[in-house]
Amino acid sequence: VIYEEALKKLNTDKEKTMVFEDAVYAIITAKKAGFIVSGVCDQSEEQDKVKELSDFYIREFKKEEDM
Repeated sequence: VIYEEALKKLNTDKEKTMVFEDAVYAIITAKKAGFIVSGVCDQSEEQDKVKELSDFYIREFKKEEDM
């Protein structure tokens, strides 16, 4: 699994590593592998499923100066 390979390169504990994804199939894969997942909002029609499957959900990113 790609997330396991990334974990090796990051040299972090799985319990302290968050995966950011916007695709349902990728969220399912990361969750099955035991990762914490933050769903990221996009324009797909699957946003309800992304929210349901994710531990966290990000609607938008803003720079601090934009706040």
